[in-house]
Amino acid sequence: MLLDELGVRLNLHIKWDNFKIPFAYYLIQINNIVKGGIVGEKDENLDFRLAIHRSTYARFKLVNVFEFRDSSTVKLFEQAIKHVLSPHSIGKVNNFKMEQYECPGKDTGLVINNLVSKQFKHMNFEIRQLGMECPKEHIDNYNKNTLERVGTGNRSRF
Repeated sequence: MLLDELGVRLNLHIKWDNFKIPFAYYLIQINNIVKGGIVGEKDENLDFRLAIHRSTYARFKLVNVFEFRDSSTVKLFEQAIKHVLSPHSIGKVNNFKMEQYECPGKDTGLVINNLVSKQFKHMNFEIRQLGMECPKEHIDNYNKNTLERVGTGNRSRF
């Protein structure tokens, strides 16, 4: 393609730089526990939700983010994921809708992310334009920048 030859890349999605995403399913990890949650049921975005989690769990690791086009698609995906991940479920966090998962003896973040990504790809194939998965480099940048801001102090109440 001419654009490729000229070194021009079209960035079809620029929201990943700040995570001001209104509809998303996300995974965070604290120690070897992974928590899955959604944004899109209330008037908030992923940046806001992550800030809330950061106030409670200072040093969590963002594992992955999946953006959706609307509230109904993110809720549909969440229900499918709860079923797929049920063998690893260890319950809900303090009556919140955020599910917790653990894979003892394994890297829970890697196992859960692989299962969620596989389900997302399958559903995205079946339901065209379901959403998009956040590029890994954006997740890595978020974790690096956040760790630098938080420092070495651990306020985690987990």
